[in-house]
Amino acid sequence: MAKKMKKSNATPKTKEGLEVPDYEALTTIDEIDELLLEHKENLVRKDKVEYQIKETKRETNKDLNEQLKELREEREHEMGVIDALYETKKRLLASAGIATVPGASAH
Repeated sequence: MAKKMKKSNATPKTKEGLEVPDYEALTTIDEIDELLLEHKENLVRKDKVEYQIKETKRETNKDLNEQLKELREEREHEMGVIDALYETKKRLLASAGIATVPGASAH
């Protein structure tokens, strides 16, 4: 004797785990309108959240890019100061008659 399949009361879900309405169980226009309103409101709310996230991301990226620009400028400045100090050191050593070792880097 074949076993009778019991109908599951579980709400159907998508592969992502999101609940799907049981469309066959909807029997009135009011039920459908209520679900339409609920899902439209959810969509609007999620659109607002998405916009806020994108705006925050845009502002964060803008701030980070500015920080990187400032850091590059500061690094270039430091490298310029180091080069100038080595040149000054080399000049002072030369004026004191102290020769640098040929082939040795001044840095």
